[in-house]
Amino acid sequence: MPCRARGGEGLEWAEVIAREEGVKLPGATVEAVYRSAPDPLSFRQEMRSLAAHADEEGRVPARALDVLREATIGASVERWAQAVLAGSTAEARAETGALEREGIGGTNALWALAECALAALEPQSFYYRRAARPAVPLPAAKARAVLDQVYQADRALKRGEIRDTELASTLVQTVRRAIRG
Repeated sequence: MPCRARGGEGLEWAEVIAREEGVKLPGATVEAVYRSAPDPLSFRQEMRSLAAHADEEGRVPARALDVLREATIGASVERWAQAVLAGSTAEARAETGALEREGIGGTNALWALAECALAALEPQSFYYRRAARPAVPLPAAKARAVLDQVYQADRALKRGEIRDTELASTLVQTVRRAIRG
């Protein structure tokens, strides 16, 4: 189940989870790991991975941190869509970059947004495709606004006014404006 904390609450929980897992990390390391794994479950999994490298006192050697730093999180159109719908431009741009690096086209991102909006309007018809419910609640009026942006972007793509490689970046901005009203 996707679960995101709001504001500084997430970092507070991250520190609690690190203590529960018995991992002692240098100052900003908890925050850096939390930024790369911003939901409690994935953060706990990262802490457990680090705990496997910790000494008896819970200290993690630098080489384990280097391995963690070098690990990249794969791109996810679902994470991208949730970041866009949450209004988190920084997260959406980071996911957009990951999508581009992995060669995932903007059309996939477009459909991920469309599925979220359609699922908000007709949950019974569209949730069967995803194991988890969206992390961002989407009221019907905003879901319609998102679908309108998806439709406009799709038309622009088909008319040649925008390229597939530009689609995700464009949707980040247009959907954000539509959701804000």
